[in-house]
Amino acid sequence: ENYLAIGGYLLGMLVVICVLLPWFCVPFLPIVAAYKLTEKYVTPAARELQRLDATARSPMTSHLSETLQGLSTIRTFAMEAPFRRRALEYLDQNLRPQMLGMEVRRWLDVRLELVNLLVQFFTALFLVLARDSISPSFAGLALTKAMGVGAILSFLVMMKTQLETSMNAVERIDEYSHQVDIEHPTVAPNREEVGASWPTCGAIS
Repeated sequence: ENYLAIGGYLLGMLVVICVLLPWFCVPFLPIVAAYKLTEKYVTPAARELQRLDATARSPMTSHLSETLQGLSTIRTFAMEAPFRRRALEYLDQNLRPQMLGMEVRRWLDVRLELVNLLVQFFTALFLVLARDSISPSFAGLALTKAMGVGAILSFLVMMKTQLETSMNAVERIDEYSHQVDIEHPTVAPNREEVGASWPTCGAIS
């Protein structure tokens, strides 16, 4: 709902600029295409990094829980060093996708800021060219709308990416519900299969 509302608000801002400055329709489509290409490029990467982060977090939390539960046993057998080394390995594996995710967000911010600068540049350029035919109040309105495009674009892409990455929880539930092999139930052998004299001794067979 918020994604659609913010998307409509962004579209309204660009329409206002196009109405006040009809020449802005010329670079409008390339700017929208650049935005969509950037979004299409970065969203799968962010989604996969979120999946890797969720996958790498489970062993770390499990190891921490096991360590806390068996702390007295670990100290008794002097196994602090192996458990500490394993904890650092799990932590390092979990931090890798998180750091890459931060780099992806920085990469996205730079590209969206370039798109924002293009919107502001063309708006200011066409305002200068149409200075004799547009009132100062409309010129200020167009510049105000153009300056707010960058923040809206960044927030819009962030929300879409967060929506897709949040679906990883649904994928994991589906995987655990339908794709994990279920152990076969233990069935006691029939009396006819083992014979009437079974067991003949106390050994485990």
